[in-house]
Amino acid sequence: MSKRAVSMLSFLALMFYAATALSVEQQRETENHIIYFNVLPTSALPEAMARAYGITRSETRVLLNVTVHRTSEDNPGPVRARIEAQAVNLTGQLKRFRLRELSEDDAIYYIGDIGISSGENLNFEIRVTPEGSDAEEVIQFRRAF
Repeated sequence: MSKRAVSMLSFLALMFYAATALSVEQQRETENHIIYFNVLPTSALPEAMARAYGITRSETRVLLNVTVHRTSEDNPGPVRARIEAQAVNLTGQLKRFRLRELSEDDAIYYIGDIGISSGENLNFEIRVTPEGSDAEEVIQFRRAF
């Protein structure tokens, strides 16, 4: 396995570990897919890893991570998707995520970060259309930071 693949796997494992530890990892099941998503403060990422992926570590930034898996028995696994995400605070300020795709071997992840204020409540909306599907799944949730 290449050094880049090991770094990628370490990064992704850490993200899901941190999300689980912070109780923010969630999933949405559809007829043919499972969409996993989580959001966590970028300060939870190790400095070297954040630097390697161009993520600013801060208590005032959060990272959104989304991955989509096909659940069919004949072809299960990760699938590319069109994903749009935004968050709106209680004063109506819109914050759009600029998601980028990270893919390596058997993993495809979409990550992006936004700035937040301490104590801010955000209403998240994630729109996911898996490749090969016309169905858009809309996921909404609230999180306080």
